Amino acid sequence: MYYSIPKDPKKAKQVFQRFLAENASIAGPSFSGRRRPKPPVSVQSQGGTGEVLLTWLAPPDPSINGYNIYQDTENNRILTVDSTTGQARIKAKPATPTGYYVSSFNANQESVKVPIIGNPTSDLYVVTGTSGGTSGTSPTVPPGYTYGTGCFNGKVTVKTNFGFIKFGDLPWDFEIENNTGRHPAKLIIHGPAVWKMIDMGEGWLVTPEHPIFDGEAYVTASVRFGDEFPRTDFQGPVFNLSVESEDEKDLHYILGNGYVAHNIRK
Repeated sequence: MYYSIPKDPKKAKQVFQRFLAENASIAGPSFSGRRRPKPPVSVQSQGGTGEVLLTWLAPPDPSINGYNIYQDTENNRILTVDSTTGQARIKAKPATPTGYYVSSFNANQESVKVPIIGNPTSDLYVVTGTSGGTSGTSPTVPPGYTYGTGCFNGKVTVKTNFGFIKFGDLPWDFEIENNTGRHPAKLIIHGPAVWKMIDMGEGWLVTPEHPIFDGEAYVTASVRFGDEFPRTDFQGPVFNLSVESEDEKDLHYILGNGYVAHNIRK
């Protein structure tokens, strides 16, 4: 591969840094976690109603601990998932192309960030009996790509305008109360089926893929709740919420145990 070095010192420095970044991962496999990991491969983007689905495949690199997703710029990290996850479902404005970056990371380094453009459809969710939109579409994961579902069992409570209510007792439409105020929300139910879940305590269960705030960024529940939290098989329905807001800062809800979960629309 050939690189053209600009005469401008600032531009030349940028090209040189990019060269080092793109070639760091091939410098000696014996360094393991000390070397830069290989980036995710076959990154794809699919648009749905008010959302973008990013999917990728894991590179042949056993040192990888997880993946970071950035929006608009390479510094605006919006989500972190563990190495068992190969997708990110992100709320987005209809018919508005947005740039994303996906990278892998190991114990000490982060890979080159792979750019991808996400473009949601122009469809709008509407209430039955109104006009001006459709019932909405949600992109599905391509064949051969990892798939996960972020949900909770019915015992978990979520903060609403009437206080904390169990997922299993919530109506279809209601208002949540989170860190930015009150927002309309819709209940989402999956199953019944058998689910791999993590016990957060007192039988409150969460699927490993659901993003939970760790104080700095959203990470998957399997990252937030380490090996000290028991894993279990749960049979029955599981629940999630769709927070009805176009502002990214609103897309979360507060659980009764104090944890903050990111909104995911399925």
